Amino acid sequence: MKSKLSLLPHIEKKYQTDVFYYRGPLTQNGVLDLRGSMDANTLQYGDVLLILDTTEGSIESARQMVTALIGAFGDHQLKLYVPRLCTGPGALLAMAADTIIMDDVGRIGQISGSLDSDTLSTKNALNGLTA
Repeated sequence: MKSKLSLLPHIEKKYQTDVFYYRGPLTQNGVLDLRGSMDANTLQYGDVLLILDTTEGSIESARQMVTALIGAFGDHQLKLYVPRLCTGPGALLAMAADTIIMDDVGRIGQISGSLDSDTLSTKNALNGLTA
């Protein structure tokens, strides 16, 4: 059986989009890993598909991921695929996508229940993502 990651080049070719896979909490190290994988030499297509499976992390990391994705792809489409869960800061990241594709069992869930900050309003968090 092929690993999920081995299928990414096939998805890229079929849909003519650069594909990135992120699973786990949205963290500073995760942001650095994503930026490293978006090396300008590896980008073949204009649009990007981010496969995201996350339930926790920091809002700042979500903001930095949005900034990295938008900065790398400019005016091109940012598509988000949710195979299972996208909650907490991941749900905020999802709101920055141009298109959201949900798996049959995928769900975008609560924003504030799993955040690692003291008090947060959704409005303030969204303003931070787009600033």
